[in-house]
Amino acid sequence: MLDELRVPLHTYLADASVIGLAVSFGSQGVVQDVISGLTVVFYDLLDVGDMANVGGKVGIVDSIGIRFTTLVGFSGERVFVPNRTIANVINYPHGYIRAYVDARISPTDETTRARATEALSKTAQAAYEQYRGVLLVAPTVEGFRKTGAGYGYVRIKFRVWPGQTQLIEGPIKEGIASAMKEFDPNYASWMVSVYYRAEPADSETSKRLPRPAALRK
Repeated sequence: MLDELRVPLHTYLADASVIGLAVSFGSQGVVQDVISGLTVVFYDLLDVGDMANVGGKVGIVDSIGIRFTTLVGFSGERVFVPNRTIANVINYPHGYIRAYVDARISPTDETTRARATEALSKTAQAAYEQYRGVLLVAPTVEGFRKTGAGYGYVRIKFRVWPGQTQLIEGPIKEGIASAMKEFDPNYASWMVSVYYRAEPADSETSKRLPRPAALRK
């Protein structure tokens, strides 16, 4: 029919090929987004309300779409992550990571240890009142523990927004070291050790933690 209309076939086929290639390359990202999004949904990697690290972005999952997964970040911002860029997913079942802060205490009399523990409790509570956006619930302070190396420590447990651990490593750790100088003038920040862990999900004990005010819906 095109030949009867005197339309040059080689020009038509060439144009059609170029357009077809352009469309196929342009839609490649869309296809990858759709496939990746379906994979996330069918394998139950994420659910709305989860705290997760998706494609290097940490936040609460707001929606899982065909092309984008939307997170609400720490500052309340909405982050749109293209599904095709999701190389790995880190899910925090309890909505936080736990920070263990161990303040070293040299063996002294029981009265001094009790006073030091009380000072650490006040410091931890003051940090919680100041940084509630990062510290999701009130910290807990455990009693004095003696080690086989001849010294002891008091452990403080914080529940921290993932990705905001620099607060623990910085002002909170320095505040604890400063509080301990009242009992030991030579107390140094290296005597306060910090480590973290993400607790596994437990359907019997897992509870949803309160969200920072900026993220309440």
